[in-house]
Amino acid sequence: MAAIKKIYKILEEKLSRTMRVLMVITVTGVLVTSLVMLLIGSVMSGKDPSLETEVNSLEYDKAEEILFAKQIQVEVEEEISADEKKFIPSQFLAIHKSIRKHFQDAKANTEQFDDIKRGMTPESLMSIISYYVSGYRIGSLTRAPFPKNDIDCNDGQYIPELSPDEQEQMLDGMVKFWKNAESGTANNTSKFNSIKRYDARLDTVMTANDLFVCGFANSKTGLEMANSAREFEAGVTNAAGLAMISGVGVLLDVMFKFFAAFAVVFIALILIKIEKSLKK
Repeated sequence: MAAIKKIYKILEEKLSRTMRVLMVITVTGVLVTSLVMLLIGSVMSGKDPSLETEVNSLEYDKAEEILFAKQIQVEVEEEISADEKKFIPSQFLAIHKSIRKHFQDAKANTEQFDDIKRGMTPESLMSIISYYVSGYRIGSLTRAPFPKNDIDCNDGQYIPELSPDEQEQMLDGMVKFWKNAESGTANNTSKFNSIKRYDARLDTVMTANDLFVCGFANSKTGLEMANSAREFEAGVTNAAGLAMISGVGVLLDVMFKFFAAFAVVFIALILIKIEKSLKK
């Protein structure tokens, strides 16, 4: 009987010591884990998608592959009159200046291009571009057949209205597009000049504009799809972060329940010791 009491006493002491150590380790582990989960969850739940806003514009070289054969680029500068600068924004003037260089091979072509009714004045160009950005259907402003291409542009394709920021990006891209298209204008060897009929040449210019506008719109659509994917990814990360924060509460709840159960056992052991002491 004495041996049994001795073994029980040893087990009781070891169990008490083990439970105290276990409690300290468990509480410390749960608190550290909860803190880490809370920090990570807060970071994840606050993640914002990194959206791209820069739309890529169609390069003239690509349009040239569709409209003409490759040509050598020669650049010349042309003065813009003070009156034009006064009434027309600089981007429209720069585009008009570049396009006009393809109609200087003959006086008749230059006169027709500058004519208010038959040609393309800076004012009419501004109206055309305003039409492009307000909701436009490819091929609406030209009688020339739309060329086959590998940039996913089709005759009759609808281009939705552009936002003010997208309009600025499109204008900047069109300035660069037509600046790069000035190949051969210094010595009248531009591929546009190889089209002898004035109306056909102007239609080709308008088709080049359609290719540019369509390429810009397709790039915008691709950008929107990429941004949607990033927003979805950010949403998933945010949800995971919120779930992790919620998991901290669950973990703490489990810890407190465990601590309560442990306390019941621990108190029971203390009561047993008190009872023995009272009997003695």
